[in-house]
Amino acid sequence: MNRTDPAELIAHAIQGDLSAFEALVHQHSPAMLRFIRGILGDEHDAEDIAQQVWIRIYQNLHVFDERRGAFLTWLFQIARNQSLNTIRARGRSPISFQTPVPEPNSISDPLKNMIMREEFALLDQVLAQLPADQRTAWILSELDGLSQAEIAEIEQIPTGTVKSRVARAKASLRRQLSSSTPTIERK
Repeated sequence: MNRTDPAELIAHAIQGDLSAFEALVHQHSPAMLRFIRGILGDEHDAEDIAQQVWIRIYQNLHVFDERRGAFLTWLFQIARNQSLNTIRARGRSPISFQTPVPEPNSISDPLKNMIMREEFALLDQVLAQLPADQRTAWILSELDGLSQAEIAEIEQIPTGTVKSRVARAKASLRRQLSSSTPTIERK
């Protein structure tokens, strides 16, 4: 069995192979957790929602149809809906965001490591100020590498709307980051 092919893993999981489902969870949890955290703004809430999403996925794997879309898109749609339901139920809005910082061991220079952590902290602050729709589109596009079509399907909006949200988010981030610090490396 190919441990990276979602279709194969789903087929085996439906037949009761828990290791196949565990492989799906392992493969997609980081991106899903990052996405949920971007919506909710809270690490603990995001982990709770992620568990609920995986339970729901497991219970409904038999209805997944890859002809209607990719597994990742289906997963993110469920994660988005669960996150928004949680926000509505609690009567609050997202309050913060934390960009995943590379492990300190990946950068051997302590000064570069410190600068990178400061830059990510600044990015967190700026991302938290973006409207939720722009932040979500940017996270899916830039951090998770999804296409505009995939984001449109997840968000249930036209592709053009995704394009404009990502563009507005980038412009806002660029503007705010350029006025905040000279240490951020710009492209």
